Amino acid sequence: MPAIDAINYRPSPANKQIIQITAVYFSINEISETPAPFFTPAPFFTLTRHRNKATVRYTKTALPRAKRVVAGRPRTSKLTRAEQLRLAKRAQRDRDGKAGQTEARIKLPRAVAQQFLFASRQPSFIDTLTKVLDSEVVEVARYPQLNLLCWNRRTSYLSAEDAWSLYDRNRRFLEPDHLDPAERELLETLSSRFGAGVTRG
Repeated sequence: MPAIDAINYRPSPANKQIIQITAVYFSINEISETPAPFFTPAPFFTLTRHRNKATVRYTKTALPRAKRVVAGRPRTSKLTRAEQLRLAKRAQRDRDGKAGQTEARIKLPRAVAQQFLFASRQPSFIDTLTKVLDSEVVEVARYPQLNLLCWNRRTSYLSAEDAWSLYDRNRRFLEPDHLDPAERELLETLSSRFGAGVTRG
């Protein structure tokens, strides 16, 4: 192999400890005084540094490229990040379903939403919210006579005011003697809020 006159090299962008050779120059013949480029880039040459010395070796075959060093956590899964997130969300939904929980998305004014989020972190939030909902929303199936009055409605819930209106308009169909305690208490509550007792003629 002819004598090497000059070497161009640079640090690897991926790893500063690795040197990439970009060009190797050597004399065309022993008389030539001007270096000529032999191969650019130079994958068949390796440069080894040891203390203050450097050794260039001709390998005849291209060396395999070093693996690119990627910043961040090492990859432990063959799945893409998007696929991992999708599976994680599905697993979270399965856990919530087994716990009897579901996600309810609602749009609120910003100030109200901030209050709601703060309240949701309080220990008594579920109990307080249940009381508020029970006072404003009536579950039809819990009350037998109300359920009968809703024979032509495909709804599971009524607002408290709508439930009272339905009771009041159909008072002639009610059977006060057959009201169970829960429905009687509901009627008394609605009557005190929205009008006179419906059981009176």
